[in-house]
Amino acid sequence: SDYSKFKPSLQEWVDISKKKAALIDPTSAAYDVLVEDYEKGMTAARIDEIFAKVREGVVPLIKDIREKGTPPDADWLKGTYDTKKQAELCESIAL
Repeated sequence: SDYSKFKPSLQEWVDISKKKAALIDPTSAAYDVLVEDYEKGMTAARIDEIFAKVREGVVPLIKDIREKGTPPDADWLKGTYDTKKQAELCESIAL
């Protein structure tokens, strides 16, 4: 795909979204206003907290994998898991 063809449309969408956020709540950051449509109660600060915690575990894991030179066992990806427990985990992480 050619990003240069898509860039003007993307820029227009971003500009319109920023204007929309300012009309909804001019006192809050645009991202905080707009993310409310998708994740109720979520903020950029909370997302930063979540990803900082993820980074704490992922960076050493990737380093370890690179040093060992062998990929981790991925059999767990093929398992069957209880969706209710998955939802509970997601909720506990997000809140």
